[in-house]
Amino acid sequence: MARPRAGTCIVYFNRYLNRDRKAEEVVPLDAAAEAKARAEADFIGGNPRLAQLLADVLETQDALSVAGTMNALADKLADYYRRRIDDLPGLAQGLLDALVRGGEPASQTELAQRVGAGGDPTSPG
Repeated sequence: MARPRAGTCIVYFNRYLNRDRKAEEVVPLDAAAEAKARAEADFIGGNPRLAQLLADVLETQDALSVAGTMNALADKLADYYRRRIDDLPGLAQGLLDALVRGGEPASQTELAQRVGAGGDPTSPG
């Protein structure tokens, strides 16, 4: 399922791909291009700014070029996310680590088991 802001990215991608067309010549993304755009939007979390950076990926058929762009983007974002994670309190970092290592989605019970938190949080003592 696409993230909430993925639709914003799709709108941007449609505008980008039709940038040189007159209003009566505008063609929406076909099914294959929209699937590719939704995959990109999901990869970037629906961020319209990143959509601008990746818009040219929609127009290329060169898989190596696309892979290179996605790898470069992941590398650039890694430092940003590392800093964001480092800013989290210790308990939140532990929970995030348990989600990443154990996979998601995870229920609260499942997550509690992963981090070794026992007992019923609603019971006294």
